[in-house]
Formats: sequence, C-alpha cells, structure tokens
Amino acid sequence: MNEDFRGLLNRLEQAGVLRRIKREVDPRHFSTLLEQYRGPLLFENVKGYECAVVGNVAGNRRCLTEGLRVSDREVGRRFLHAIEHPIPPVMVPTGPCKEVILTGDDVDLTMFPIPLISSKDGGAFIGGGIVVIKDPELGRNVGFYRIMYRTPTETNMGVLTHSDLYFYY
Repeated sequence: MNEDFRGLLNRLEQAGVLRRIKREVDPRHFSTLLEQYRGPLLFENVKGYECAVVGNVAGNRRCLTEGLRVSDREVGRRFLHAIEHPIPPVMVPTGPCKEVILTGDDVDLTMFPIPLISSKDGGAFIGGGIVVIKDPELGRNVGFYRIMYRTPTETNMGVLTHSDLYFYY
C-alpha cells in the first residue's frame, strides 16, 4: 500500500466515516465537536486560519478497519503483526511533509490552530503530536505526545510518564 494521508481521508469519506464541517468553527470548539461525533471530522473553515484541520482519524474501530483495510476481526492480529515486525524508517531528502520548512525567526506556532483541549489544562495542546527523537546511544524513536504550546517558538511535553521519551530523557 502506497497511500498518503489525503488518500486515507478520501477512503474514510467514501466509507461514510469522515464528516466534513464546512461552516466556520472556532478552534476552541474542536474538542467538544470531536467528542460528540466520536469519529473523524474535517474542519474546512477554521476561524482565524487559512488551513483545514482534521481530528479523530483513528477515533473508533471503524476508522481502524478502514485505515488498515482489514475486517473488524483482523484488527488485533494486524496490530500484533506490526509490533512483532516493525518497519524501519526510510530517510528521504524530500516529500510532502517537507514542502514548507520554517527555521529560525520564521518559526511561528501561532500559524496553526492549537486548541485548548480541557478547561483544566494549563494551556493549549497539540493533542496527537508526533515527536521524533534521536539519542546518540539509544537511536531514533517516534511517539505520540501531548505537546503544550508555550510561545510562538516553544513547546513542552511531560516526560515524567513511563514512555520511551522518559527513558531517553
């Protein structure tokens, strides 16, 4: 399978799993709307931003079966197989994720709608941020972490939980 993220979204939409929200939505309401629907939502018109936002892409079992192209009964086996047979990463010089690269003074996290997830949170969070870390001794690792927005150029993550990031730290 050689499918990109947009292809996955198209398949989820064709399967009737993904819903498009065309009306303007304030980023503060993402969490509530995603919780109410409990499936993937594509917010096409985000208040104050020129980009679309999608959430809950793996929000339920149907998303997983569609995403993995397996039956409901095969999901567990597919995950077990993936754990037992990890695919090594391939470093590439270019790709869709590298179409826009900002460094130095050009970095500005406020160009993205980062929502406040819960009223008890200390700030806005990137809820499912993919973090790539590389340690000289332990090597490369990838994980999903809640990343807290601090300033236009800074974030932080909790490294006190027992995760690979904790052990690397």
